[in-house]
Amino acid sequence: MSSDVAPEPALDLLVVGAGPTGLAIGAEALRAGLATLVVDRGAITQALQGFPTDMVFFSTRERLAIAGIPFPIPEERPTRRQALAYYRGVAEALRIPLALHQEVVVIHREGGFAVLTRGRGGERQRATRAVAIATGYFDTPRRLGVPGRTGRRCATATGSRTPTTGSGSWWSAGAIRRPKRPSTSGGPGPR
Repeated sequence: MSSDVAPEPALDLLVVGAGPTGLAIGAEALRAGLATLVVDRGAITQALQGFPTDMVFFSTRERLAIAGIPFPIPEERPTRRQALAYYRGVAEALRIPLALHQEVVVIHREGGFAVLTRGRGGERQRATRAVAIATGYFDTPRRLGVPGRTGRRCATATGSRTPTTGSGSWWSAGAIRRPKRPSTSGGPGPR
């Protein structure tokens, strides 16, 4: 890590990616009382912004809802515009701490983790006990080279507690739970 960048106060969880999965992980972490920050190299739900304007999701509103907050639309399947408004509304309503337009440059294990980001305001170093990577698959994901990344969907890095997600929020609620032993099955480990 760069020694000229002063570290910020320690977090319990830093989430890389402010898409639906990253927001869901952030919301669950906040509910668990964890000091949390969601970091994204773009805007909130950046990848969804590139979808066709009048696109209708195949998934139903119940399957796309996060954080226990219902999707407030009468239609069964939301449009891109409705999804953008919904996810931004959830982040605002739950006051999920966001660091947008901050690209993660390095994640380094130092007891916990040291995460170096670079954005409009320069470089920032953040200390955190855990990192969840939720960079998605609709946009062009930036591979961070996390050791132990073996599964197509997600895995926990061998010997660490770093969940890597990105193909749905099917285990985001469990991602913040500490496994008793590292899991390589793609889930959060034993409960």
